Amino acid sequence: MDSTSLLPSLQSLEQKLQQNQLLFTLGDASSITGKPLHEAKQVMTRLIEKYDCSLQITDKGDLIYNFGPVLHQRGEQTWAEWWFGVKNTLWTIFAYILRVGIAVMLVVYFTLFLVVLIAIIIAALSGDGDGDGDVGFGDVFGDIFKGIFDWNTNTSIIHYSVDNQGYGYREYDSKSSHLPNKKGKSFTASVYDFVLGPNRVKTTREDNQKEVIAFLRRNKGIITRPEVMGLAGWRGKEADNFFSEIVAKFNGEAQISENAVLYGDFHELVRTKSGTEDDTKIIWYWDEYEAEYKLTGNTFWRNVSIFFMNIFNLFFSMAFMGATLDNIWLAIFLGYIPFAFSSLFFIVPLFRLSL
Repeated sequence: MDSTSLLPSLQSLEQKLQQNQLLFTLGDASSITGKPLHEAKQVMTRLIEKYDCSLQITDKGDLIYNFGPVLHQRGEQTWAEWWFGVKNTLWTIFAYILRVGIAVMLVVYFTLFLVVLIAIIIAALSGDGDGDGDVGFGDVFGDIFKGIFDWNTNTSIIHYSVDNQGYGYREYDSKSSHLPNKKGKSFTASVYDFVLGPNRVKTTREDNQKEVIAFLRRNKGIITRPEVMGLAGWRGKEADNFFSEIVAKFNGEAQISENAVLYGDFHELVRTKSGTEDDTKIIWYWDEYEAEYKLTGNTFWRNVSIFFMNIFNLFFSMAFMGATLDNIWLAIFLGYIPFAFSSLFFIVPLFRLSL
């Protein structure tokens, strides 16, 4: 049916919702709109697509559309969600500034790597002279400089790792070293992760929807509310709201079985022409393992090397703070500023450890 023909009925029911009539059966919707049940059902589908809603069953086996104690649009942030977003934004800004500071620190003390560069140059000049496989000074310098300003320490590739207890979990691949013929996680990526911690793979709402769709296509388009809870790992109101959301989004039909069990029928989702199989993994939440937060994601000796590198920077800046009191600009740029950022190398990880 054309959505414009449903507009008057939709407006009538929305008016009732705004007047705090938040519980409806299909009979209620049909009575209010004057439409037959199949049309009233289409209108209710539009409403649960727009507003948070829980689908419930009465003692008599009737389907109830429960829009909660307060009408709330889908996607509209609550105060708690808004505050959580503000904190995330502030942390993102802080992390960006800190990455800039770390990059500057690495550039300022780039002379620490001159020994490595000289060794590479000597090795290149002492070759057989045909130039095959030789590494130029400019190439090495450019690669290391590129690594300093490559602030994203991981790729978008996800693999499965196993912790010390034998539990598998998803993890991003770390970016490899920018140095030629050097494998493994780059030193600059290790420095950033030492301070800010490695990025974690997060399960989004879209990931849960994709998993539910894969389950439906392998289960003849039928899913119950407990199965939705088992896939998404949510409880109570959040699970009910997610169930009604997928019913609305993917053209499902909320049905009640003979045993008074609420389920969703998504017969259109199982229709396919290509016959290709979805490779999405279906993992029940009790089988999903979320590894503990890694403080740095680096090896022990890599952390030791970063620790002593920063200790050197810290004491070096302290020396300038005391030795250049007659020159305030030298004290600021060679003392106080590097001292502040070097201190954050230890303060931020300790703060993350305390959370």
